[in-house]
Amino acid sequence: MTPFQQKLFLTVVDKLLIGLLVAIAGFWLNRCLETFKSQYALQNELLKRLMEKRRELDANADLLFVIGFLREEQRSVVEGKELPSQPKDGRKLRELPEFLEPLRPYLLMSPRTSKDAFGIFGEEILLCHRSTQLWVDEDQPYSDTWWSGFKKLAIETERKVGSRFPDPKDRKHHRS
Repeated sequence: MTPFQQKLFLTVVDKLLIGLLVAIAGFWLNRCLETFKSQYALQNELLKRLMEKRRELDANADLLFVIGFLREEQRSVVEGKELPSQPKDGRKLRELPEFLEPLRPYLLMSPRTSKDAFGIFGEEILLCHRSTQLWVDEDQPYSDTWWSGFKKLAIETERKVGSRFPDPKDRKHHRS
């Protein structure tokens, strides 16, 4: 092989290797981009569904009453006041966790679900989870069998966005 042929061979092999590396890098970047796009689309779809449910909650006067009742209970705990009197039919209060529980599959479907998604209903989920008044007249208050799905949702919500909605029982202990 002449020196020219050797240089030509090395140049061709060199360009082929560079081309192969560029092709592999392009393929890998394309896969990363497609993965990102699909995850972004899923998150957008999730947020759209959650916002629809949020509008539904905000339009329901009975559920807004329950939220107000739970906020009042929370204020009473923080201020050390007497808890608000519970409505005659405690089942009406539990309509809020019944409304929120079906959100569990949407929020828990992926470990990458954003904190923003959890934050949309974070306050309401944690108000229900931390309430004592909500569960008083149940045969088995806040039982692990009946409310297990809601509890899983509440625990994950606490983990993801609990710092945005501090537990009033913790604040009460810090003040003492």
